[in-house]
Amino acid sequence: MKKITLILIGMMLAASALFAQVQVSGVVTDAADGQPLPGVSVVVKGTNVSSATDANGRYTINVAGDATLVFSFIGMKTQEEAVDGRSTINVALEVEAKRLEDVVVVAYGTAKKGTYTGAVAVVGSTEKLKDIPVISFENALQGAAAGVQVGTTSGQPGAQAEIRIRGTGSFNASNSPLYVIDGVPANSGDYTMFSSYGGSLSIMSTINPSDIESITILKDAAATALYGSRGANGVILVTTKKGQQGALKINFKGSWGINNWAINNRPYLGGNQTRMLTLEGAYNQAIYNGLSEADARAYSIVEADKYAPARTEYSDWEGALFRNNGTNNSYEVSANGGNDKLTFYVSLGARDELGMANNSDFKSYTGKANVAYKGDKWQVEANISLAKAEQNYMFGGLSYNNYYAMTRLVYMPNIPIYNPDGSYYEGPLLQGQANLVKDGFLDISRHELFKSTNNLSFAYEFIKGLTLKETLSYDHSVVKGIAVWPSNSNNGKTHNGNTQIQEFTDVRFYSSMLLTYEKIIAADHTVNVLLGWDVDDNPTNYINAAARNYATPNLWEMVTAAEPTRAQSDHDSDRMTSYFSRLNYSYKDKYYVSGAFRRDGSSRLGTNTRWGDFWSVSASWRAKEESFLKYVDFIDDLKLRASYGVSGTLPNSLYSSLATYGYTLDYNGQSGSAPSRLANPDLSWERNFVFDIGLEARFFDRVSLEFDFYNRQTEDMLLDVPVSRTTGFATTLLNYGGMNNRGVELTLAVDILKNNDFFWTSTFILAHNRNKVTKIYNGEEFVSGNFMIREGESVYSYRAREWAGVDPGTGDSMWYIYETDSDGNFTGVKNLTKDPDLATREIQAKADPTLTGGWRNTFEWKGIDFDALFSFSLGGHSWDNGWQMSTDGLYPDQVISAMQLDRWQKPGDEAQFPRRMHGGGHGNYTSSRWIHSTDHLRLKTLTVGYRLPQNWVKKASIQNARVFVAGNNLLTWAAYKDYDPEVPISGETTWSLPALRSVTFGVELTF
Repeated sequence: MKKITLILIGMMLAASALFAQVQVSGVVTDAADGQPLPGVSVVVKGTNVSSATDANGRYTINVAGDATLVFSFIGMKTQEEAVDGRSTINVALEVEAKRLEDVVVVAYGTAKKGTYTGAVAVVGSTEKLKDIPVISFENALQGAAAGVQVGTTSGQPGAQAEIRIRGTGSFNASNSPLYVIDGVPANSGDYTMFSSYGGSLSIMSTINPSDIESITILKDAAATALYGSRGANGVILVTTKKGQQGALKINFKGSWGINNWAINNRPYLGGNQTRMLTLEGAYNQAIYNGLSEADARAYSIVEADKYAPARTEYSDWEGALFRNNGTNNSYEVSANGGNDKLTFYVSLGARDELGMANNSDFKSYTGKANVAYKGDKWQVEANISLAKAEQNYMFGGLSYNNYYAMTRLVYMPNIPIYNPDGSYYEGPLLQGQANLVKDGFLDISRHELFKSTNNLSFAYEFIKGLTLKETLSYDHSVVKGIAVWPSNSNNGKTHNGNTQIQEFTDVRFYSSMLLTYEKIIAADHTVNVLLGWDVDDNPTNYINAAARNYATPNLWEMVTAAEPTRAQSDHDSDRMTSYFSRLNYSYKDKYYVSGAFRRDGSSRLGTNTRWGDFWSVSASWRAKEESFLKYVDFIDDLKLRASYGVSGTLPNSLYSSLATYGYTLDYNGQSGSAPSRLANPDLSWERNFVFDIGLEARFFDRVSLEFDFYNRQTEDMLLDVPVSRTTGFATTLLNYGGMNNRGVELTLAVDILKNNDFFWTSTFILAHNRNKVTKIYNGEEFVSGNFMIREGESVYSYRAREWAGVDPGTGDSMWYIYETDSDGNFTGVKNLTKDPDLATREIQAKADPTLTGGWRNTFEWKGIDFDALFSFSLGGHSWDNGWQMSTDGLYPDQVISAMQLDRWQKPGDEAQFPRRMHGGGHGNYTSSRWIHSTDHLRLKTLTVGYRLPQNWVKKASIQNARVFVAGNNLLTWAAYKDYDPEVPISGETTWSLPALRSVTFGVELTF
């Protein structure tokens, strides 16, 4: 009995110890960087007892000795810790994988991904974007989101990228998406002042990628309808970083890297091989013209000495005009912090990148401040960004001072760079062209850009759920283009020096007022209403001046010129007023319905059609919340959604609806004017009718799936339609055409491993889009350059003769003649011909890829972070506009492509290229010979980082330290290897600088 009593007393004492209240305290940090997390919820499991961490991540809570604490924070994995009598419990929370409960930025606000009824894509690993060595964030979007296609127009630092979301939808209006930065529509596009010279300057290069918090891409009508007449091509929402409540945090990042060509573009022959093929081309020409073999041999030597003389040492024009490696360096510092009332984020950044061409570089300086103050019922936020950029660029196209074109067209290795006395060679072998090793450092091609964006918003909550928000924005951009050809350069000697300066000022005034109301009714019904109004005023100014005849090549400002040659100025204004509304309704968090309406009035349109209405209806079903699925363990979430609506596109021209007059100073020596455009008071928007159905799901707490099918029909498409010549014009712009884009998109993400030590997610993105012209004037097909525009075909369909290869017996080029029936339809029978004028010209391929996508792998392990993105494209084609260098000897004074080694030389040869012959053959005839596959797989971006252990860095008073290496365009596997497979959206290659491969090493420090 005594023993039993002792046992009972012991149990009671133990129970007393367990149930006694103890005070537990500790610090909650981010497992990734060791930083304290303010605002973490700390709850005693199974009770209402709770606490929260302060600005330093500290908490204190009184609990029973056997309690379990639950730590939770938005975006982090919830973690449970048994108290077990402990008084100190420190917790490190890990980032949670993306799921349907995540909050995403949408039109005029935010929404939970699981409740949103529209199709959106959130660019993954946005935090890694700051490490990728790209000047503009657009260049890192390829393969990062389903349905987003990025075209590369130039490898020059700061060049503009082409973006298409769910295909091409217009002939004569813009196909670019609308950019909205921090809730304000932004100016976008190419701001080059010398587009005719092949310049390119992206205004998005003024945004520091390190300042970006998130990028959301809106794709269907439910997502874009609230942007009305500007949402047809999708919307890219960029949200920049804001201050976070907590102690002051200062971050520094520095990176240093090198650039080089992503692939070996258009390789050419060395000096000995060039002379060998020159001899061969001249010999074949002589034999063809009836000369004897001996005379032909003699003739070939004369021709080879004329165009490709033998030398003891051949010239390296590539090495003289291009750097061995470019460089890219950047330095950034930011600070953020605040309390429950005031938060702030400020940053400064500087970037310096040298391109591969000796005259190509880009420098930028950015500054940003975002300050918010929150009262009891009101909040005010100021967001200011400043940027200055300087770009020296190489002329593109077939400009005489395009280094890339000249080294692949004119500068044979057999042509000397220097004379024996060390002076620059400018003799007859250059065929009248300049020696750019001399001139390249004399001419100036330069852009100077200044941009200031200033946003101010004020929000007031009248009653719970009812908020009024006013936003004012002033965006001011000034771009100055300078082109100088001094008197001692080849281009400037004719006029004893020539200077041209252009300046473009782009101002946007924007005002938006939003009234939102959200109400939960009887627990099951939630209503959210938005009413809005905005005004957008976009005046621009343009000045262009030129002068020539300078006293010295060392001075180029126009005040020193003897002869002004041109002075022009222009002013434009574009205005829009809009009213919009949206109603969201949900029932029991299972059924969601949304409707949006916007009415736009634009100054670009005719007086009869100035106002347009755009709308969408959408719905979603959270099937997981149904009783028959709610307790199915392997299904974590399941949502079906559908939407239909109308969005629009404005004409590019601001005055297309008006009868305008052009003025000139050269009308019989007097100023005068003449009609330049017919009036069209009915000119209206292009309208896009978009249907989308989607599925979003998550299984086994590991697998996330998103699938979409869409159909985008463009009507009232703007076309130049023929009119009677009695009007004085050949065409006028009318709303006449139609186009369709239809496709599917798939995003599959799998958390392969997730535990305390190792987190690995693999994401696969796949998209297919089919573009088809559905209506053109009178159903007639027409030719536009290399393209055939025909109903039922893609807008980027290549029209050409079909190449039939090389005759093995003679080495002649061959093409096909298509047999047709009495109605002109192709019978399927093809006949060979050696006369290209007889060959049938027909659609041979299209630029549009069949499949595009990406494969991203992200993992973290004990301080190591890794992110790799592969992008790919299948089924598309390019048109090689650089074919002149492969014209089978037609032009003997041109550089010879390395591909010409696979040429016909004797009967029986199965060769890729025909017999080489100077001045003959049909090498300059367009055919499918110049159409190539753009199929490729590319390691687009790679980042590997290591976060130094906390016990190391704290000794140096550093909160966090990370070192990293990042790369862009690192590896490429392509079906056609002569030039880079990432071509412009149209598929037409030019002589623009090729894409660059970049590798950067960097360090990040947090104090």
